[in-house]
Amino acid sequence: GSVGVVATLGAMSLLELGAIADVVGMAVSMAKKRSTSAAETATEATEKQNEDSTEKEDETKEKVTNATEKMQNGESSQTFPSSLIPNPFLFNSHFPRAVQHRLDEQSNKSSNINNDDEFDPDAYPVDIPRPVNKTLLPDLYFGYGGALGTHTHREMLQNRLLAILLNRLGANDSEMTFCASSSEKNEKKSFAIHVEVNQKTTICTRPYEFVSSLSQLGYHVSVTPKLNITSFGLGLCVKEDDEGKRWSNIPVGVVIKSGYEDENGRMAMVALPHGGLVLEVTTKGSEEELHKKQNDTVILKGRCTVQHFVSIDGFCGWNSHHNVQVPWKIDDAIDSFPSMTDKEEMEKAIRLAGYSAIVLNSAATRQKLPRGGYGFLGKGKDSF
Repeated sequence: GSVGVVATLGAMSLLELGAIADVVGMAVSMAKKRSTSAAETATEATEKQNEDSTEKEDETKEKVTNATEKMQNGESSQTFPSSLIPNPFLFNSHFPRAVQHRLDEQSNKSSNINNDDEFDPDAYPVDIPRPVNKTLLPDLYFGYGGALGTHTHREMLQNRLLAILLNRLGANDSEMTFCASSSEKNEKKSFAIHVEVNQKTTICTRPYEFVSSLSQLGYHVSVTPKLNITSFGLGLCVKEDDEGKRWSNIPVGVVIKSGYEDENGRMAMVALPHGGLVLEVTTKGSEEELHKKQNDTVILKGRCTVQHFVSIDGFCGWNSHHNVQVPWKIDDAIDSFPSMTDKEEMEKAIRLAGYSAIVLNSAATRQKLPRGGYGFLGKGKDSF
């Protein structure tokens, strides 16, 4: 019976699955009549205090409302405090400091939740599934049970920070192109990254300049257009034992009509793909060589992977390219075009990606399109 339910759910669309989850949740909530106790009253009072403090914090944060502002901010929601990304940004010192700051925060949070487990920044995170509904579907969970991430905690933060820097550099062109009629906006200082290579400082104000400097620091840089099946972050899995140590992950995708029919008029169905331009930065050679080029400080550790695409989060730009290690999401299952390693070829691709982001984000902002124009001006791979 559970296999039949799972098979049916796996074949449904995301909207149908979401509707079922909502209806099930409402039914269970209505069936449970809970009396209000003194403990619940105290909890509500505490939650109210937390909400008030959160509202005060939100008031101090700069509101990001449109696609252009999100690109200028570097991301759709704040990962790193603005104090950790000053202008100019001294890459050799500010980058590792910002990453370590966020790792310390994660470590403190982890120690408060798991007193016995020590947080390892260089470990691969394990996805923790969430039950779909404990009453009706006790063994079906959202997420990827037992699956490791493709990047460590440190690498994921490096991904996010690199994406922020690339987006903010790309936004420099939008100010030059679209603010020419306003002298006040033209006076706004462009975002710049200072990279020190062999005791010489290079000032980067464009994404391709920054990527070129990474190569000079001794990193291996590649750019690759990639396509894979998307599920918009939704995963499903089945718990195979009571302890939650064995899981079966279910491939989930969004199936759409292709527009092609056979001779009998039957429509060919295809899985909706996601695509983007992947920039990967990895260490090459020996650690001793990197230490020498970077003045005894290894700035990026392990690997750093970001992807440029039109995001449902509300803007077109660079985002972290981390995933989970399940067979249909790892690199072996992804359709890749030939990688670009030639300096001029990579610079051209990154420069064009930046221009594409400016056009799409500016159009979405001017026309006040929802979700930064996602679905209206393009989606995913339409950025390249």
